[in-house]
Amino acid sequence: MIRNYLLLGWRNARKHRLLSLIQLLGLSGGLAACLLIGIYIAHEKSYDQYNRHAGRIARVTTVLGMPDKQMAIARVATPLLPALLHYPEVEAIAGIRPLTATVSKNQQLYAEENFHYSDSSLFSVFDVNFIAGDRRALDRPDAIALSASTARKYFGSTAAVGQILTCNRKNYTITAVFDDRPVNSDITIDALLSGDFSKEKSWVEDMPYFCFVLFSQNTNSQAFARKITKDIAPLPLAELKSMGAINWNVSFEVEPLEKVHFSASKEMDTPKGNSTYLPVLGLLAVLILLIALANYVNFSITKSTERAREVGVRKAAGAPARMLIGQFMVESLVLICIAWLLAILLLAAVIPLVNHLLQIHIIFTVGSTAGYILAALAASLLLGGLYPAIVLARYQPAIVLKGSWKNSASGLLLRKSLLLFQCTIAGGLLFCTLIMYKQTRFLQHTDPGYRSADLLQIFVPNDSTHLSAIKAFREALAARSFTSAVSTSGIAYETQAFGSSILEKEEGGKMEVPIRFLAIDPAFLSAYAIPLVAGRAFSGSVAGDKGGAFMVNEALVRRMGWTHPVGMRSYDDKGNEQVLIGVVKDFHFESMHNKIEPLMMTYSDQQSPVITAQVQPGSLSAVKKIYEQYISDIPFRHQYVTDMVAEQYVPDRKAASVFNAFTLLALFLACLGLYGMASLLLRQRTREIGIRKLLGAGQWQLARLLSGGFLQIVLLALVIGLPVCYFLMNRWLTGYAYHVHMQWTDFLLPATGMVLLTLAVTGKEVGRALDVNVAESIR
Repeated sequence: MIRNYLLLGWRNARKHRLLSLIQLLGLSGGLAACLLIGIYIAHEKSYDQYNRHAGRIARVTTVLGMPDKQMAIARVATPLLPALLHYPEVEAIAGIRPLTATVSKNQQLYAEENFHYSDSSLFSVFDVNFIAGDRRALDRPDAIALSASTARKYFGSTAAVGQILTCNRKNYTITAVFDDRPVNSDITIDALLSGDFSKEKSWVEDMPYFCFVLFSQNTNSQAFARKITKDIAPLPLAELKSMGAINWNVSFEVEPLEKVHFSASKEMDTPKGNSTYLPVLGLLAVLILLIALANYVNFSITKSTERAREVGVRKAAGAPARMLIGQFMVESLVLICIAWLLAILLLAAVIPLVNHLLQIHIIFTVGSTAGYILAALAASLLLGGLYPAIVLARYQPAIVLKGSWKNSASGLLLRKSLLLFQCTIAGGLLFCTLIMYKQTRFLQHTDPGYRSADLLQIFVPNDSTHLSAIKAFREALAARSFTSAVSTSGIAYETQAFGSSILEKEEGGKMEVPIRFLAIDPAFLSAYAIPLVAGRAFSGSVAGDKGGAFMVNEALVRRMGWTHPVGMRSYDDKGNEQVLIGVVKDFHFESMHNKIEPLMMTYSDQQSPVITAQVQPGSLSAVKKIYEQYISDIPFRHQYVTDMVAEQYVPDRKAASVFNAFTLLALFLACLGLYGMASLLLRQRTREIGIRKLLGAGQWQLARLLSGGFLQIVLLALVIGLPVCYFLMNRWLTGYAYHVHMQWTDFLLPATGMVLLTLAVTGKEVGRALDVNVAESIR
């Protein structure tokens, strides 16, 4: 019996080759997209969950409460690490301190970004698989443990343990080699250098460590945070008060490890995922799967019109409904299984492209996506297999054999509703994609308030050892013809500091204000082409500028309510005064997600971690040669300012790319749905078309009549979908302090696009219906 069912299904598929092929492509594309989103969501939720004790691990972070502002910091002060060990809830502590490392090997220099200080307690918190060495690897003060890939990089196939590696001009003995950390880990570790927590005593001068705690049992993280805040916060508060920060407060947050990857934006943190995107992507997966299944159902019903008489004859001959349902279920199952096979093949081809596009590393495993696979499989079997089978089996023999089965209002309404749903989603996604494109373009082309073209930031050692070499390098660079401006300052993140300042109010009195600080030299404004709006810039010839003057941006002027800012004063914790000499136009020293904050610029011609140079195109190699003449023991690190700005919006461009891809898929599926509906309805109206042509209806009149129904569905879909998407995109844009504003013309493009697509997709079937011979159509 099954063999007969399969033969009948094969004959039916061959008879409708084009419809069957489109049906398979649509369903397989939808399934592949749904699985891809499921894999990505599973990947995002799996960060650091490979640890055996992941449920008992949490991260401790710091919250500084400044006047009018709370600042969350992902790291903690060093004294907090040993202090936490006194709590009975804590079994072990892992402190991880990132460092900029320069490794010297065989007279070559290597810049390493994933080297960290820690101690052996880290191996008690996190799972580490040792290839050589053991959990006591960092007990000695000069020890270093390498990942397997780092060991191969420096020693090849030679055993690394016992070898010496020079890092930051200090020799370390390699005591262990461990497996590379999984890609789904927030902190990439290439090497661990032994660190000592006992030497640093300040609670506020530096917060260098990521702090992870392993609880002895399941512990309420919020309650523990309140407990340590109450016990420990007075210590940093006392230190802050001694520095003049009177109105500050300190607290701690404790984040379970499963939530760290989606931690809200914190200063000094590693790149994080965005949890708000996951529900959106999950909804997209459901919608795309439903669109694909709606298409599959519509095409199944379209093909069933050709088999209605067959069903009627078989039922009249006594075939029971369950036998017919079984037959059509087997036929659907075969097509669905083929669609699943195509979906998996498509997924295997697409995943490498997605990894390259999003700069991630996801892999397809049944275990991690079993839930998504079962849900998609159940939906495809129920909606794609069972429903069409029941519809076919329900045909009444008397009605079918009379020919009135073609005009079933309920079935037609359902199919039109499915098409309306598809077009609503496709039109809405098209509108969202347009707005995301406009916002991304706005971010890339909006003037940040300074000149960024050919502006090179060179990262130099921030220590006294290299002071004379850096000064000589700067002077040599400024003397070259390919540089037009050289400043000892920069707007890279390394140069910005947080804090507060006590400022004079215009109406009298003082106010403590949270501020960003930037130390600059007299060449800074000219190098970045930042205009003055009041007063003057720093000058090396004015003795009082150094230590006795400061400059601010317009945001700080607005915050203080100054009408005549030049001449206002600031005060430090010792009562020393500085005079405001100039106001610069606001410029974006952060991304446009954030409003421009109050900024105070102080005079400095001393050591800075960044040197900025305005250089001619193609002169980078010459700059590098000069650098290496004066600083030979630190690798040349640089970044163009345009690249720095672009990096701020990488997540936005990735999100836009994802939406673009799924919008194209939704449009493709909607077009398939339009084609299927056109094929069904126009075949059912063949006799009507013949009669109208016989009565004198013209080709244009008939074309308008036949296309009008599809246009009505599409226009109704736009009326439903666009307002909803307008609301959603308006909320999305509020995530940017600076963004585009939606206009009525933004609705025009997706509406026009959907109408043109409708005409293009249905035009072929309309043309075929108009070409039918009148005598044959009314027979």
